[in-house]
Amino acid sequence: MKGKRILTVSLAASMLVPSAAMAADNSESKDNMEPTVSTSAADLRADLSRLLASHFEYQVLTAVKVYQQADDAEMVREKLEENAQQITTAMESIYGEEGASQFADIFSFQYEDSSELGMALRNGNMDEREEVKDQLLNDFPSELGGFLGTATGGNLPADKAEKALRAHEQDVINVAKHFVNGDYEEAYAAYDEGYKHMYTIGGALSSGIVTQMPEMFNHTEAMTPAADLRASFNQLLGLHFDYQVLTAVQESQNADGTEAAREQLEANAGEMVTAVESIYGEEGAAQFEEIFSSQYEDTSGLGNAIENNDDMQKEEVKDSLLMDFPQELGMFLETATEGNLSADTAESVLNAHEQDVIDVVESYVMEDYEMAYNSFDEGGKRMSTIGTALSGAIVTQMPDMFAQEEENDGSEEPEKPQDPMNPSAVDMYSDINADFWAVNEISHLTNENIIKGYMDGTFRPNEPIKRVQAAKIITGALDLSTENRPDAGFDDISSDYYGKAYIDTVADEGIMMGHGDEFNPNDTLTRAQMAVVLERAFGFEAQGSDASFTDISSDYWAHDGIHAVVSAGLASGYPDDTFRPGNETTRAQFSVFISNTLDWMENQ
Repeated sequence: MKGKRILTVSLAASMLVPSAAMAADNSESKDNMEPTVSTSAADLRADLSRLLASHFEYQVLTAVKVYQQADDAEMVREKLEENAQQITTAMESIYGEEGASQFADIFSFQYEDSSELGMALRNGNMDEREEVKDQLLNDFPSELGGFLGTATGGNLPADKAEKALRAHEQDVINVAKHFVNGDYEEAYAAYDEGYKHMYTIGGALSSGIVTQMPEMFNHTEAMTPAADLRASFNQLLGLHFDYQVLTAVQESQNADGTEAAREQLEANAGEMVTAVESIYGEEGAAQFEEIFSSQYEDTSGLGNAIENNDDMQKEEVKDSLLMDFPQELGMFLETATEGNLSADTAESVLNAHEQDVIDVVESYVMEDYEMAYNSFDEGGKRMSTIGTALSGAIVTQMPDMFAQEEENDGSEEPEKPQDPMNPSAVDMYSDINADFWAVNEISHLTNENIIKGYMDGTFRPNEPIKRVQAAKIITGALDLSTENRPDAGFDDISSDYYGKAYIDTVADEGIMMGHGDEFNPNDTLTRAQMAVVLERAFGFEAQGSDASFTDISSDYWAHDGIHAVVSAGLASGYPDDTFRPGNETTRAQFSVFISNTLDWMENQ
């Protein structure tokens, strides 16, 4: 990478004392207006998010391993406590010994309850299980939420912190419960959501701290388009490492959850392909996908070779992972970033990443659990290094794409966020301003994880919504399970297509149908189709007199659906008395329809 260092700034080093952060002021000159992924505030956000994501990993592992009475249960518990100490040290660097002591007292109950959750699930004791759940879902969020509200001077409101912490603990419970019940697809889906949730909390907490102590962070901000890109890559890559390890380990054991782990790895790869497409277009994404597919195939191959004691196959797979894949992807990244991330640098860190995966798996299989989990920690940190390097190269390459409208020169206090746990779309997307007509609805759906923007920090509100996107949004809005859905059988939807689970779900529910034997996932959704989809999804019934539109006849195929959504007040026509059923539905319009529909349902 030209002109940039590849590093992950440790929280302890950058925040150990306020003077250490202040000393960095020379490197964050107020005259430097170029966007960057590495500022004091962005580093805080990245470090807190990584620590919290690691905490989620070890909470889940603790509950599951205790339930299984696994040989590595004690090691996992130790890692959970070690992580808790790291978070406590982070709190001390900001709020001093007294604040850290209060935090540690509250936090200790939480990781004890994680072990007790596993024991309660194993013993089948419903009273004990409900008691543990009550502590995790009520006592702990209330106490820690109150602490964080006070510590941040209200910049992270206690009620918002409590809500987020409760959702996090529910994520842990959901993963453990589904895994114990053998619902592996649901377990991994809950794991995916829970991991991403920790990055949301990390962003909100860091934003509250930075707003409270702007001088300590050189008047930089935690929530910028460049910092968002870094967080997105760190999150995706962190999950990728987890799923690689899980896939290889499960394959080596021929475990019941192997297929679900492999599917989750492929789904994560699909998300990364989408991320690349949002920045480098379809052609770049296609090249990336072709290279990347070999990596997750080799991950399964590594596990298979270990299971079968096939040393020759194992060496072939390791050569592919350690040499072929890093070299090919490294060259791609250098070309894509126009040299801002050099092929040599990319190849080196990718090789180290694949070695991390191999080290974890081989140590685990040899039952050297201390080495396995130490390698797991190092591997997770390395993914943040890669995410920082890649996002930094992209921002350097395309500074205008990640520029903020205004830069705080330090003469004014940063604007206090109204709701750190539920930020406005204005703060999340560079192409949404405060006056945009659908800003509230887009904010609502994004904060509920129903809709997402693109990796370049845009929402693209005026782009037509694609059918596959609509399928995913409907699935999320209705909280539909994608587990055990029959294959819809569309010829244009392959078994590894990233949106297949959502398409199978909406087809099974009778919400979205294909055209003959095809679903046409990349086709846009018209206003007429949107009305019919909403009618089917939410069960609307037409009320009152027929809506009179000059372009909608009584025998029009979508007449009833249009009448239903219009009579419910969820859609309307144009001033010239037309509905314009063939017009494309934009991402902003679909967001408004879904948000209004959810509000309508709550009021019924």
